[in-house]
Amino acid sequence: MKKTKILTIIGLSILLLTLTVVESKAQKGQSKPEIAKWQSEKDNNTYWEFKTDGKMYASYTGTDVIQIFTYSISSDKPICQEGVILSEEENIKYLTLKFDKYNTISCYYIYALNDSRFTVMDAESGHIFPMIKAE
Repeated sequence: MKKTKILTIIGLSILLLTLTVVESKAQKGQSKPEIAKWQSEKDNNTYWEFKTDGKMYASYTGTDVIQIFTYSISSDKPICQEGVILSEEENIKYLTLKFDKYNTISCYYIYALNDSRFTVMDAESGHIFPMIKAE
């Protein structure tokens, strides 16, 4: 029951995170989020940490719950969950997150990626995830 509550908190924090609108497109030449920890601009307790082993760890401060994903970034349109149709945009990069525990795949458009900012849009829901580099 406690784990369900914690997962609900993480889900709600991600939902709050998506309410911000971004204006910039993905920068040319940068193909990976910096191997670093990124913090939500909407909820300072939500983190995405990208590692050199190809894993991304999603966590929420104050809990011991960590969701582990395998990530990939490509200029080519990825294969996503059934029913998700991606548009092909010029000069766009795609982030694919495979939720290892349940073998599900989520796809994102990368709209901003530089040394201090990382912003993606969920291809299925249209929710925006603006992140800044954690200190």
